[in-house]
Amino acid sequence: MTFASLALLVFGCTPAESVGPPELAILLPVDGSTVDEGLIPVSLLVTNLELSFDPPPRVTDDQMAMLPRGFVELHLNGEPYAQIDQAQYALTGLSAGGHALEVEVIASDGTSFAPPLTAAVDFTVVPEAP
Repeated sequence: MTFASLALLVFGCTPAESVGPPELAILLPVDGSTVDEGLIPVSLLVTNLELSFDPPPRVTDDQMAMLPRGFVELHLNGEPYAQIDQAQYALTGLSAGGHALEVEVIASDGTSFAPPLTAAVDFTVVPEAP
């Protein structure tokens, strides 16, 4: 087992050259979809980033790099909705009609990534059938 493999196993560290930039995608709701009102699942795919409100621990070995940490800000119809540190969430209390969900991954120090790490979808809520 190499030092890099051991560091990954024990500390969650990876060699600095193997860590790519963070990426974000919204899996649910699907852009342009129609969903029933009630609990509307949100599912995100966040890569090369650990979702956490906590800052990463200090790493003293300059050959190793921790995955950056951050959290997700959800905006619904242009207004702040929630801050989360997980890839799954449920929107509640949405009225019937069109909605826009914008998400941004924010670094654990409260700043935006450069360039900003954002994604957006539009979806329509319909009343549940009686």
